[in-house]
Amino acid sequence: MAGIGFELKKIYKKNTVAAHIKGGFYSIFVTIGHVLITIGMLMVVKVLLRDSFDSLYSEQLYSAIVVHSFIFPLIFTSGITIVLSRYIADKLWNRKHADIASSILGVLTLYVVVFSVPGILLLGRGQDLPLLLKILSYLLYMQMGLIYLLMTYVSALKNYKEIAQSFIIGMGTVIGLVLLTKGFLYQNDAIVVYLIFYFALGTLLTLIGLYMAVRKVFKQMNGNYFEFLLYFKKYPKLFFSNVAYTITLYAHIFLFWNHPATKQQVSVFHFSEAFDLATAFAVYSILPAAVLFVVRTEVFFYDTYRAYLDAINYGTGLEIKKRKQEMERSMWEEFLYSMEVQGLISMFCLIIGLLFFKQTGAPSLTIEVFPALVLGIYLLYFSFLGGTLMQYFENYDDSMRTFLLGLFLNLVFGQLTLMMGRDFYGMGIVFSSFLTLAYTMVKLRETLQEINFVIFTTGALRPSLTRGRFEKFVAALNDGVEKK
Repeated sequence: MAGIGFELKKIYKKNTVAAHIKGGFYSIFVTIGHVLITIGMLMVVKVLLRDSFDSLYSEQLYSAIVVHSFIFPLIFTSGITIVLSRYIADKLWNRKHADIASSILGVLTLYVVVFSVPGILLLGRGQDLPLLLKILSYLLYMQMGLIYLLMTYVSALKNYKEIAQSFIIGMGTVIGLVLLTKGFLYQNDAIVVYLIFYFALGTLLTLIGLYMAVRKVFKQMNGNYFEFLLYFKKYPKLFFSNVAYTITLYAHIFLFWNHPATKQQVSVFHFSEAFDLATAFAVYSILPAAVLFVVRTEVFFYDTYRAYLDAINYGTGLEIKKRKQEMERSMWEEFLYSMEVQGLISMFCLIIGLLFFKQTGAPSLTIEVFPALVLGIYLLYFSFLGGTLMQYFENYDDSMRTFLLGLFLNLVFGQLTLMMGRDFYGMGIVFSSFLTLAYTMVKLRETLQEINFVIFTTGALRPSLTRGRFEKFVAALNDGVEKK
């Protein structure tokens, strides 16, 4: 996220216990805070409404709408957020806050115009769904995407308490409404409509709170609403890398949604209840690694990386060599430390998850595939971190190849293991992620061997943004919005 490294460095420079606690809370909130709050809200609602649904169909419809409204906006925004993050970081460095303020309106407009189409097409096919439920589901889907986009700006804000309050107010509203109407909702045949309304209202309050908090910092616009689109031309491989990784994270779910032995469908929504539950908990188990990476790699590794860049610009050959060795040592120490700590956390989550599933009477398939998914997503995430480090070193080519390879292998092994039968369910992501991580480590080592050349030539090799057709198109978009 743009700017988080700068803010954490300021916090950790104080080198006090209070500063480390503050830095920990800051990194947790900025990286996964919104996910934790949302997950907590979903689990509370699930517990509160146990046995309240009037039919299995209603319960499955509610779950399917919520899952689709969270997963697909995450995929659709993944490529945008990574490029937008680079744009925001550059503008923060150059103190061009008006450009950032203008991009807020531009990126939200882009998402509404382009990604409303998939939601409309999907819900339009649901002839059995009430019109009101379609409208509420559409709003929930759109608002989640807008929240994901606004979160890209959050790390640039100083008052992150305001952001936390936005999520707490929004999600608290959902839980509050469920508590107030619990008796009314019991066995109500319109329970799905009410619940999706509660979720849509809660996400709307969160969205408004985030937007107001971001605009408090970035107030003045200058008309460059769509200038961030130029960064898609400048960094196309960043876009494809993040899209590929995000799809890879959920590719095995889509395979299960379409496999004859595991697929389920309610109205227009496909799902696989047992596998979706196991996947959700497996993804949650890897969230601490996001915090570890931000704190250990982006903060402590940053100093050695900065020293190496300074040596490239101003130092002698011997100094460059020395700083490069220090940077490599620091990078591998932090990377392996993160793997070790997250490995212990994943084992703990595996034990807790299995106990939880057995206590709550989860389907046997959930219990069977959960260990494989925890291991597979663990390996996949660290291949993602390796690819991200390549991006640090301006090696966007190998980074993109890594993510595309992970997606390809996940689809191939996922399909093969499904064909092999139930005993192999979930093993596809283990095999594919292991091979992807091995490839990532080889390419990361090669990147470090060639890093001097890459850093020296980065500016010369990157395409310049001359005023071509795309640039004129972006300028026309800015002019059109400005006139309106």
